[in-house]
Amino acid sequence: MNAEIKNGTAVLTVHIKGPNFTAHASELENYIKKISNEEKKKISKMNNKQYQSFLLEKSSEFYLQLVKRNDLQYMENDIKVYVKKYPNTWGVIQDYTINNAIYKYLGFGYGPELMR
Repeated sequence: MNAEIKNGTAVLTVHIKGPNFTAHASELENYIKKISNEEKKKISKMNNKQYQSFLLEKSSEFYLQLVKRNDLQYMENDIKVYVKKYPNTWGVIQDYTINNAIYKYLGFGYGPELMR
């Protein structure tokens, strides 16, 4: 890791590796469609909050199975992370436009540009 520090801010060059779930996005989509088709009756009786919970649960099931497979793809790279000095500590600048790279890894491949 390298760091360039100036006036209470710093740019860190960090080597990072994380799962690239976007590589399996179409597979997730097909899985959700299949499960939704199988659970049509149950889904038709759900309110919006229940449906969102159902989708989250099924997505989680998919990812838990995915990480056990040997074909999981990873993102790996040196990235720049922008941090600043707070009163008692250093912290990541929480701005997607500045720290897009770190948020992409924290989102397991889904960067802020896809979340907007």
